[in-house]
Amino acid sequence: MCCLQVNANDNDGGILYGRWSEPYAPHPRPTSWSGSGAILKQYWATKKAVKWAQCWVFGGVLASVLRSLGIPARPVTNFESAHDTDASRSIDKVFLDGQLVYNEGRIWSVPVEEINTVHKRMHNTEVID
Repeated sequence: MCCLQVNANDNDGGILYGRWSEPYAPHPRPTSWSGSGAILKQYWATKKAVKWAQCWVFGGVLASVLRSLGIPARPVTNFESAHDTDASRSIDKVFLDGQLVYNEGRIWSVPVEEINTVHKRMHNTEVID
């Protein structure tokens, strides 16, 4: 439920709109945010989704929202993650004479997942993506 409230791209009243390419103007670029506070303040003041975010921004805001509800959370970032675009469970690349001739799947540079620790004594965790 919290993920739905953070993501506004499906037009359900979420906090942030995601955008992964230009143009960003006249709104801030996703790389310009340095914390969730400014985003949440802007959202609260305008009651309109804030533009623009990418995965690390979504992850940071989601962590802040979960923490404000008393749920321990932290965003986890990794680099060069594969994204299977055709359900083949592989990223397929074919090279011919050193040239890439076929590429099925994508490599994301900075995907972020949210990890919440639920019932810390029992070491149960939940991953939100």
